[in-house]
Amino acid sequence: MTFWENTAAKLESGQSTVVMIVVRSEGSSPGKPGFKMAVSTDGEIWGSIGGGNMEFRLAQQCRSMLREKSRDIIIKKQDHHPDSKEANSGMICSGVQWIAFYPLESRHVNLVKQIVSIGNNRQKDTVVYTEKGISITNINSEANNLTPFVSNNTWLYTEQPGLKNRLYIFGAGHVSLALSKMAADVGFDVVVYDSRKGINTFESNSYVYKKEVIDYKDVANFVEEGNHIYVVIMTFAHQSDKVVLKQLIHKKVNYLGMMGSDLKVSSIFGDLQRQGVSKTNLEKVDAPVGLPINSITPAEIAISIMAKIIQVKNSGL
Repeated sequence: MTFWENTAAKLESGQSTVVMIVVRSEGSSPGKPGFKMAVSTDGEIWGSIGGGNMEFRLAQQCRSMLREKSRDIIIKKQDHHPDSKEANSGMICSGVQWIAFYPLESRHVNLVKQIVSIGNNRQKDTVVYTEKGISITNINSEANNLTPFVSNNTWLYTEQPGLKNRLYIFGAGHVSLALSKMAADVGFDVVVYDSRKGINTFESNSYVYKKEVIDYKDVANFVEEGNHIYVVIMTFAHQSDKVVLKQLIHKKVNYLGMMGSDLKVSSIFGDLQRQGVSKTNLEKVDAPVGLPINSITPAEIAISIMAKIIQVKNSGL
């Protein structure tokens, strides 16, 4: 079960729960905005806000809140600098994080179920966390500049649980299958497209959110834009790679990579430049794809690609 599904199950069974969420962090804090952990009256803990002794102590505080049936929404600062005099977390990794505590009871089950539904149905609703509680709005937080902040005992943090990171893979071979599993394991929605029917690695790919046989001449219509979008091109032939890349190179996505040797990449880039694609746009393409770890097998190649995608995804944290 997901974090919120488990929370809903606890509330439905009549157990109270305290949900902790990191609403802000600075420096190399182990807990990043959006990290969550919860403690229920039966003692179960799920999720994480950064680990270590900090988690143990804050879980104990959650248990105290549950025993006392506290309904107070609070925030705690945790300073991870070893010489800090205030809010010292007992950790030495440096950085600072702020954690909001939300006591939830059975009366909150419909709210939590709504959050579950938003995530499962990929809805664009925004969950808003403030000192007043947790609420849901259909306002797009990015479009309306709801900038997260923490000031004294007031705060604002927003997230869109339905707007998951999505990896589009063009090509359904052995590397695609391995990459699909890795991406799904780290929380990506995976979409695989291929132009061929009857490919065993396509049929056996159970890790995807969606898979479809398409005509590569129309791929621009199949990929949305946004900072949550990642694309890897690994079709069965360099000509189809070129067809796909030419259509997607102007898309506003967070990552665009293409698998191939240096010679293949040079050849495709040269052809596209002669067709009018600018060198500046081509330089945005990660090709040859992935981190250079001398990978050989499909699984090793998939590791190098997934590692690069994670590096890009987390570069702003």
